[in-house]
Amino acid sequence: MSPTAARDVPAPSPSGSPSIIGEPLTLETTSTNLASLADFIGGAIPGQGECEAICKRAFNLHVPRCNYHNNKGRSCVDHPKCVERAKSGMKSAPFWRSISLQVSELGDVVPAITEAVPGVPRGLRNLGATCFFNVFVQCLFWNTMFRQIVYDHEATVDSGDYDQTVLVELKVLFTCLQVSSSSTIDPTRLVTLLGLRICHQQDVQEFTHLFLTFLQSGLSSSATPSCRQFITQQFEGRFVHKTTCLRCHKASVRRSSFTELCLPVTKQVFAIETCLALYLHSERLSGNNRYNCGVCNDKCNADRSLELEHIPPILHIQLMRFVYNRKSQTKVKLHIAVDIPLVLTFQNAEAQDLVVYDLTAVILHTGESTHSGHYIAEIRDELSGQWTRFNDGDVSPGHLVSGSSTRYISSDTAYI
Repeated sequence: MSPTAARDVPAPSPSGSPSIIGEPLTLETTSTNLASLADFIGGAIPGQGECEAICKRAFNLHVPRCNYHNNKGRSCVDHPKCVERAKSGMKSAPFWRSISLQVSELGDVVPAITEAVPGVPRGLRNLGATCFFNVFVQCLFWNTMFRQIVYDHEATVDSGDYDQTVLVELKVLFTCLQVSSSSTIDPTRLVTLLGLRICHQQDVQEFTHLFLTFLQSGLSSSATPSCRQFITQQFEGRFVHKTTCLRCHKASVRRSSFTELCLPVTKQVFAIETCLALYLHSERLSGNNRYNCGVCNDKCNADRSLELEHIPPILHIQLMRFVYNRKSQTKVKLHIAVDIPLVLTFQNAEAQDLVVYDLTAVILHTGESTHSGHYIAEIRDELSGQWTRFNDGDVSPGHLVSGSSTRYISSDTAYI
């Protein structure tokens, strides 16, 4: 979910289409200095204007040529256009080998390329069990603020090489999703770089948390000031844990940060608002569970509460559908339909005001385990308001939202 506050979004394409997805490009619009990138980014041949600028930034073509080696004899590993670095890596880096050679070695495993349809978003190829990766990357891509941050990010000379390589690959993947002439993009380079096991399903919530933490680590050293704290500023909220002694009425306060709200789902839950009420309700500590009050120097009855002190502009909510079953001693999934509002209002304790969120994406999980089954994402285009279903490489109109008068969507598979 994201707030209704205005955002900076990319300007419409020259054709006047309201879609933020670049139209498939043709040879007639080829830019000479970018034509060699066509095969590498899945068949896209950038033209003039916005698409050319995006490709230039994705492949660091706007960076001046490295002149560090005029009087030096070693590689400059931190410069993206260092010829010496390219020479030193030619024997081991597959990037410097011919595309035809790589294709001939891969043989029949290379999928057929389907041409993109104008106005239809691109999908991501499932490499085996990487649907958890695909849905979250699509959610990030369709957040126009986040996408712009990825495009704007520039590495500093002393930044960590691995962090920056991942960010460069994410920039390239975003570029392919925006301007490629192929309907399905292959994310192998980024998946491999992240060390993800393509045949092992992972919990998308765990991946989301780890990937955002990793991105913040990489962006924190960005040469672009607006990028350095973007993840923290846009995705991170703050809790206040308060325990109040009922004898002396003194409160013990502790703060913690979060990047997602993990809300309980029970048989009595029918809406997100109910989940929130259960999550934030106060708890009475009494009997054997009394509070050890430092002021009274005794165990006392107390009230323990959880408050949302700061709510981030981009809010992730996870529905805890997997619960531990004592009888089977395993986690089981609760197939309970939950009503999800298209507009959700929060009380922000820090600013003492109301924060209104628009629903922008829903990740669905089918199956009985977090480490099996399948993930699908339904995402709303911020410009057109249209919902689209992303099922790996299969992209179709959204199923959850139907009709302009709908205030809620109901789903027994909604997970995030």
